[in-house]
Amino acid sequence: MQRNDRSYKDLKQKQKSAIADKTYKMHLKFYLENQRMPDATEMNDICKSLFTAVQSLAPKTEYEEFYKIVEKREKSYEERILRDIQNGITLETLMANIRKLQKKKQLLRYKRSSRGEQDGNKKQEIIWLKKKSCKMTDFSLLPVIPPEVHRMVSPGRKWV
Repeated sequence: MQRNDRSYKDLKQKQKSAIADKTYKMHLKFYLENQRMPDATEMNDICKSLFTAVQSLAPKTEYEEFYKIVEKREKSYEERILRDIQNGITLETLMANIRKLQKKKQLLRYKRSSRGEQDGNKKQEIIWLKKKSCKMTDFSLLPVIPPEVHRMVSPGRKWV
């Protein structure tokens, strides 16, 4: 459910971290392609492409507010990118990881949708069984047990 009165600060931590991951990956990709961090105009382009996602989650967010948040993170991104490069990340491995994550998300979506269909089938089955089940007021379906059998089953009980 989308709320129109949300700003970036009102987002859940998980949503903020997902946006931060996207931002970092865009910076990393830019660094791997150009061997430098983005300047002001390139940073503006990155922020504009990310801002559409933020705007869909938090419509009340101003672009300047989001730009300041990304700008604040840029120094730590540079340090992190240099560490990742030392650890052996390349443009090819980055793109492979992105494709792998996209496939995983797609599989999860497929599983959820198929689970929903299965749940729907189960619900339909239960409804069908409820319609078909007999009611206790229908005494013609109850088996008739003679009193002699009842006495054999429960001998201490008095039958009238």
